[in-house]
Amino acid sequence: MGLELIPADPTLGSYERAFELVDLQRQFLNSAVVAAFVVPLTVLTGSWAGFAMTLLRRRARSIVVGLSLIVLMIPLSALWVPRVVMFRQIDVLDSYIPLVAPALTGTNPFYVLLFY
Repeated sequence: MGLELIPADPTLGSYERAFELVDLQRQFLNSAVVAAFVVPLTVLTGSWAGFAMTLLRRRARSIVVGLSLIVLMIPLSALWVPRVVMFRQIDVLDSYIPLVAPALTGTNPFYVLLFY
């Protein structure tokens, strides 16, 4: 017998088994709590930053927009290692703080530019 692309007798029993093996309800609750904080916080900080960019003088505004475009080119994976090291240093790695903290910066420069 080998690897089957489509099983001979497909069932939904795997989903029942997944809930037995892993506490999926708790993981869903954790995700919902984080999303409940992160989404409004991202919208708030991103909109504030975009509005602040509109208040800048033309030259300063073009520099900030250019810097935002440059920051957009940085791969997100390059930012995770320094974040993990920083959160480990301040001993908050096993809390909600590392998940919510990026929302304080608008999460992504694209969102700030979108509001701008």
